[in-house]
Parts: sequence; C-alpha cells; structure tokens
Amino acid sequence: MKLLILTTQTTHHTKFVQEIAATWDSVKAVVETRSLIAPFDVYHDYISQQNAYEKKIWFDRKDVAISDIVETISVNNINDSQCLSFIRDYAPDLAIVFGTGKILPDIINLLKGRIINLHGGDPEHYRGLDTHLWAIYHGEFDQIVTCLHEVAPSLDTGDIIDKMPIEILKYMDLYQLRAQNTKCCVKMVLNAIDRFDRQGKIISTAQTQNGRYYSFMPAVLKDICVKKFRRYTDDLS
Repeated sequence: MKLLILTTQTTHHTKFVQEIAATWDSVKAVVETRSLIAPFDVYHDYISQQNAYEKKIWFDRKDVAISDIVETISVNNINDSQCLSFIRDYAPDLAIVFGTGKILPDIINLLKGRIINLHGGDPEHYRGLDTHLWAIYHGEFDQIVTCLHEVAPSLDTGDIIDKMPIEILKYMDLYQLRAQNTKCCVKMVLNAIDRFDRQGKIISTAQTQNGRYYSFMPAVLKDICVKKFRRYTDDLS
C-alpha cells in the first residue's frame, strides 16, 4: 500500500515518519515550509527544551530530517500546484496530514475518502491551534487527548476515526508532552492504516458537536501552562 504523509519539518514529525516507514515500505512525504506567524509573542523557553529533549531520546542529539528517511518534496504551501502534481503522480492509497496548514478542497477532492488528519485535542471540544495548551490553561486535563479524523473542508470537523488519551506521568514537565503525544499519533495511525488495508475504506463516526476554535496561545499564558502542568503531574499518584 502506498502512503503519503503531508507534514512539516519538526523533530516529532520526523519521528512519526520514521515509525510509519518502519512498518510500511511505500511511504513518501510532502513537507510544507511556510509557518503561520502570530501577531504577538508566542515563544516560550519550554519549546527549546522540547526540541532538545526529543532530539536526545530519539536521534542521539543528531539533526535528522524527514528527507533522510523517505522520499520527500518541499513546498511553501501544502496546497501548491506542485503538491497536487506530486499526489497525482504518486497516487497514494491513503494520505495522512500531521501539522500542516488548512487542507483546501483541491487536495480533499483528489484524495476523497483517503485523507486523514491528526489533531492534538478532541475537536468536539477544542479545535484549531495549541489545543493541548488551551486545555491545560482551562484546567481540563482530561482533554489532553489526540484525535484522528477524516479531513473536511471546515477545519477539524471531519468524521472521527479514533481518539486516545495521552499518558501523563508523575513529575512530567510540559516539554515532554509532545513526545508522549507522538506515541499516540503513531499507534492510532498504524491501527487506521491496518484497518484501511484490510477493509478498503476508512471507518469513522460523525462528530456530535463542533468544539470552540482556538488560535495561537500568547507566551505569557504558556508560562502559566508550564506551571499548571507541573503542579498537576506533581500531584499524580
């Protein structure tokens, strides 16, 4: 089966691609190079800690790119004509979206019934950006989950394939959360690929409600999240 991963170049996306490619032989990737830019400061030190931690536990502190693992093309915008041409030429059986900008109808229609998305949160409660952080900010630690859903024209509204709570360990820091989330992403996607391979279609269930849409979290609120998360993990049994 031919798989296509639409993503961006980050440490955790590289690990995700590596794990999928370790199980399935025919995997290619399209890497979107543009970044959404917030109109205010969003940087926090935990992000540097997060990147260093992931590079240490997964890649022996080495810089590893997605293109080191699978055949890859880079595009500025995931909806560029170059990406569409690549999809047509490769003709994947299934496409997985992980961390790109919004997928527009040209790609959705080209991959109708064969394109799924990983969303860091439950879209029936939290849609949009920084959703794990917003759940922490609101003290809703039961909403630190990851969802796999079909891609729909309206952001994070596609039918749900799977949801999984992220394992949070005692004394864990916020910079370690993304690595734990990546484990869930790998497990859910491998399960979904296996089901698709056996049944020839995506098995999913319609969302019962659309969650609130969230945008970038400002840096000052991230500082609150770092402290709230550690207080929560300190109290775990």
